This record gives sequence, structure tokens and C-alpha cells, in this order.
Amino acid sequence: MSLAAGDRFGRLSDIIDHGTYYVPPLPVPDMSIVDSAMRDKVLEADYRERSKVVMKQETDKAMLYAFIASKLSLESEDELKRHPSYSTLNASKDPLDLWKALQQLHLTNTISKNAAFVLQQSENDYMTLH
Repeated sequence: MSLAAGDRFGRLSDIIDHGTYYVPPLPVPDMSIVDSAMRDKVLEADYRERSKVVMKQETDKAMLYAFIASKLSLESEDELKRHPSYSTLNASKDPLDLWKALQQLHLTNTISKNAAFVLQQSENDYMTLH
């Protein structure tokens, strides 16, 4: 899902891999430009580009939310609707909150590498959801 979201939404899809939104770095003045007026113009242009990236991320959040929600199985969708904060999640359309809720519902916390044990732990965790 990370690859497909990255193809459509760029760095906004970092929430899937890193659990946080991508924050573009603040522009730094290029001190190699001797003329201070020119340096200020370049810095201003860099700030404008950064603002475009941030604004695009803000406008794409609802689309990423819809993208993630569209990839859910019927069972996952039903479990998500039973999540305590589902009404808030659905109203805000925040993809990061959605992703964290999905992780909370689906991740199995185990350090074992034994496939049979992991499967058993997953089944136990799933049964406790009901």
C-alpha cells in the first residue's frame, strides 16, 4: 500500500512507513550569493516552494484517507466501524489517525519468529476483538 500511495500522493504516504507526516525542511539562505537582494529573492522562492508542498499535502489528506479506506477488506472495515473513535476519524478524514487506528486493530505484538506461534497469537488477538 505504501508504494501505491507514494505513487499517487508523494511524501504524504510517509505516514504508512514512518507514522508521521513529512515536514519539508525550512529553506536556508544560500550564502554563496553575494548580492543580499538576490539571496533574499532566492530564499523567498524557496519558501514559496515549501509552502506549495505543505498546501498540497493538506489538500491531499482527504484523498489519501479515501485511498486507504478503499483498500480495506469488509472484515477490516467492520472492525474499524467498531473502533471507539470511529466517528471522529470519519469526520476528520485524517489519514494518519486512520492509519494508527488500523495498526491498533491489526498489529500482532509478538517478538517470536515461529510462524505457528505468530498465527496462534494473531487468532487469539482477533478473537478478543469480538
